[in-house]
Amino acid sequence: MTPDFVARIAPLSPCYVYEQSVIRKNLSRLQSAFPSCRFLYSVKANPFAAILSDITRAGFGTDAASAGEVSLSLKAGIAPNNIYFSAPGKTAHDIASTIGSCRIIADSLHEIELLEQEAFSRKKIEKIGVRLNPDFSMLSEAGAPSKFGIDAQELDELQALLARCSHLTVTGLHMHLQSQMLDVEALSRYWAKSFEFFNRAAQRLDIHPDFLNFGSGIGLAYDQAHEIDLDLEKLGAAFEKHLGKFDRLAHAQPLIETGRFVVCRAGTYFTPVVDVKKSCGKTFVVVRNGVNGFLRPALANLIVSNNTQARDLQEPFYTNRHAFELKAFRSDGTPAPAPLERVDVVGNLCTALDVVAAGVDLPQVRPGDLIAVSNAGSYAYSLSPLAFSSHEPPKQAYLLENGDLAC
Repeated sequence: MTPDFVARIAPLSPCYVYEQSVIRKNLSRLQSAFPSCRFLYSVKANPFAAILSDITRAGFGTDAASAGEVSLSLKAGIAPNNIYFSAPGKTAHDIASTIGSCRIIADSLHEIELLEQEAFSRKKIEKIGVRLNPDFSMLSEAGAPSKFGIDAQELDELQALLARCSHLTVTGLHMHLQSQMLDVEALSRYWAKSFEFFNRAAQRLDIHPDFLNFGSGIGLAYDQAHEIDLDLEKLGAAFEKHLGKFDRLAHAQPLIETGRFVVCRAGTYFTPVVDVKKSCGKTFVVVRNGVNGFLRPALANLIVSNNTQARDLQEPFYTNRHAFELKAFRSDGTPAPAPLERVDVVGNLCTALDVVAAGVDLPQVRPGDLIAVSNAGSYAYSLSPLAFSSHEPPKQAYLLENGDLAC
């Protein structure tokens, strides 16, 4: 992060900057580590149009969590058969507006009924996927209640319903249990159980699926002082060893959703300092668009301040208490100089809960300086309450590999 680059960003702030070189590197790393797999970019992590264009060029499909994300995927040039629309609570309108333009993954028995009605009205046979809630969890042999998918115990009921749906053909199976895993062995065990479960489900439904979607799970170390990134090559080898064990799954394309992996570290949130105040011996650095610019650091601070034993992985809102690094710069791009001072970095909303970071050591800053927050590429702009208090929302920009900045 050169002084020249930061100086170029200063007039745009508050803003998010996403680095194309980091995104392209991560796309390539996934493809190299999992040669038999096809990846689906998780649009909800970051739907910025320029990023979706790079996803398209890399040959990735998309995991769309809404009809709107299906539309964004189509606009980016993703082929309909590479867009997988998986979300709970799809309405009849959602289905009518997307059927034929993506692969719809039914999340419930009711959705299957809606899909049959829509396909019947169009006098077409529609290929669909089905999301299942298995009889195990990521870290145990017992299943758990879930708002997602059709329970393993309902496979007989599912089969009976599908037998009555003359306009639907199930061509794929999908499940997802947990994101942000950093344990290769745990993921490998999950994949082994998933293949076995998919085989049982395919037998019960009497299908030979075209695709198997294992959901997400591949995490990254937010707190690099205390966490270790996954060994992607080891992880890919762990996945590949489970392929080819079941004849009924022999022709199924394995799919993995990228979650935050591709974009998280590619993004930095820059926000200007507008005031520095002292109150009862404490220093407050006031910035623009705190909670209403980048929610997750503020939410992490709120969770930890109210529960010091807060469990990690309350995703995607909270990862851990050390998930974000803050740096300070002068408006000319040079790092703010020492000495360090213990401060609370707060936003400019009329609520005391608008705290970006409490008790952090930063160089002594002044109005006009910039605060940069790391890990802002995923679940950041799209997850924040941008309309709160009617402030102007942050901008977004794409730092191209050639150094140009596209807004």
